[in-house]
Amino acid sequence: MFISPVPRAARPGLGRRLLNSRTLVMIGGVGILLVWIVAAAIFISNNKDTEYLNISTNSKLKDRAKFRGPHTAAQSKAPTHDKQEILDGGQENTTDESEKSGMPDWWASDSVLDERTKERREAVRQAFAHAWGGYKKYAWGHDEVRPVSKTADDGWGGMGATLVDSLDTALIMGFTEEFKEAVEHVRGMTFDSNWDGSTFETTIRYLGGLLAAHELSGEKVLLEKAKLLADRMLPAFQTQTGIPYATVNLQTGHAYSPSWSGGSSFLAEFGTLQLEWNKLAHLTGEKAYSDRMDKIDNAMLSVDTSQWDGLYPSAYHPDQGRFTSNHITFGARGDSFYEYLMKSWLITGKKNGKLREAYLKAMKGMQKRLIFRTSLGNLTWIAEEDGRIISKMDHLACFVPGMLALDDVPEHLNLAREILQTCIESYERSPTGLAPEIIGFDENQVQAHHLQDFWYQAPHNLLRPETAESLMVLYRVTRDESYREAGWKMFQAFEKECKTDAAYSGVRDVTRVGSGKDDKMESFFLAETLKYLYLLFSPVEHVSLKKFVFNTEAHPLRKY
Repeated sequence: MFISPVPRAARPGLGRRLLNSRTLVMIGGVGILLVWIVAAAIFISNNKDTEYLNISTNSKLKDRAKFRGPHTAAQSKAPTHDKQEILDGGQENTTDESEKSGMPDWWASDSVLDERTKERREAVRQAFAHAWGGYKKYAWGHDEVRPVSKTADDGWGGMGATLVDSLDTALIMGFTEEFKEAVEHVRGMTFDSNWDGSTFETTIRYLGGLLAAHELSGEKVLLEKAKLLADRMLPAFQTQTGIPYATVNLQTGHAYSPSWSGGSSFLAEFGTLQLEWNKLAHLTGEKAYSDRMDKIDNAMLSVDTSQWDGLYPSAYHPDQGRFTSNHITFGARGDSFYEYLMKSWLITGKKNGKLREAYLKAMKGMQKRLIFRTSLGNLTWIAEEDGRIISKMDHLACFVPGMLALDDVPEHLNLAREILQTCIESYERSPTGLAPEIIGFDENQVQAHHLQDFWYQAPHNLLRPETAESLMVLYRVTRDESYREAGWKMFQAFEKECKTDAAYSGVRDVTRVGSGKDDKMESFFLAETLKYLYLLFSPVEHVSLKKFVFNTEAHPLRKY
């Protein structure tokens, strides 16, 4: 059953059957017909969905979504909180006003926000409306819209990646009609795609998107489709170790890890499935899904990581049962494994002590081996290692501050702030206001480029979400308004440099204004980047970190 941000009025009962057969005969057929017509009219009138402005139209959106119906006047009171920072999800000591008003418990009134924050929040909302409108017009049902050429792209199996990945964003932002329209499209999905898809990406984008939207809305069909998709992915787990293959064909079931990797799977991929598959097991009661995750956890927890100080190399052979590289990274191929160690502990009420222990060992190893500071600006950055220190930091690694801020280790908060400041600088020092894909810290290169602290090792921008994610989390934990200001500057840069007539596009070189757009909008721009920016300017109770854990694709999954 669909649950809108403002619930429907209570459905009136059609009445008990109080009339006996004699009375019914006396009333006659016409009377019966009138009674049922009136009852049906009342039922329909009181069960209309909450009305929102339709984002597919060209009319200008109002400043904020206006709720209509009997609960319009229900507003949350301004929160009260302790002076100390709250590290358990960054939540204040507030009463749950959603329960009093009858609204879903993840929704919060914007009445606690000042006018400037409301305006910024609405600007982000309109950005989503613009991008969704372009996707609907030029690529509906396809994976992505090409924002410059205004054509469709099907690089993720042709199963509507943007649509599925953005379901919960639409709901969180109050686009009820668009959400319902998208759900109707999902209703016809079979996931019978003859596509060799990434086990990891299919899990975090499709499976995670379906599960989160189901938990926020109550739409049963989304859970049904999540189960259907997961069942098609099961052949990926048929390995000697239980560590899944990197790729699985959803139609044929053929699964493998690529030859270019020597048949290895990557740490960030097989180690970033647990939130989604365990949640599916929890919601369906089918333990077979979580059993596969237990095999992954057990395989990794049984590894003696002392030689790497608790860290893990990034490649592992799923049939040979051994690591096949010495590359250690919090960027591509390693990043979200560590995130899920912590979040798998967090989502289950902090019950899995083994995962917690492994995470804490890894964080000690990160601080010992990979944390460095620049000599000029004293910026903190996370290196990589492959038998030697690799002096670069992927934008992907900018998730780390948010992870550290949520891990219940107060001493980690200062490190989180320091790393996040480096991520912020990677945006604000750029001529376009956009961060590059990779910043380098080799001092010779920095000097050769006449820069300070870092240089633009890979200067393109893919509309990535990691810095926005950490800004949102750190704001909710610390209430430091500077994080909202940094997020607003980031958003303005997206508006200025990336916006097209149809949607938003990545850019080729952040060091040159007007360098050209890459004609690609990844589904994660709507699923993650805009969602995190919207939540940055939202009340902290809106999709509360106390109640939800976000998967690595920004899909909120309820704690259990």
